[in-house]
Amino acid sequence: MIQDAIRSDDPVIFMEPKSRYWPTGDVDFTDRGRTLHSTALAREGTEVTRLGHGAIVSVLLQAAELAAEEGTSVEVLDLRSLSPIDYGPILESVRKTGRLVIVQ
Repeated sequence: MIQDAIRSDDPVIFMEPKSRYWPTGDVDFTDRGRTLHSTALAREGTEVTRLGHGAIVSVLLQAAELAAEEGTSVEVLDLRSLSPIDYGPILESVRKTGRLVIVQ
């Protein structure tokens, strides 16, 4: 997202929580599949939608794993942008699951 923020012609505030500095993982530098202001599907589910942004998304994914162990299918959405908000994926997910939990 930082690369998209740099390329944007609009003013952008990029919040970088220190808690996200330490986790490691693979990075695909060639993937440009999302735009800066798009809501991303982080995990598919069928029973409840959990929506968050920033560092909380990793907590939502961990909670979804725990819920799956107990038999609950949780869909996780990463808001990625607070203004403008990409409502399309949110509405689609809530139509599918019938429930929305917003986590901050």
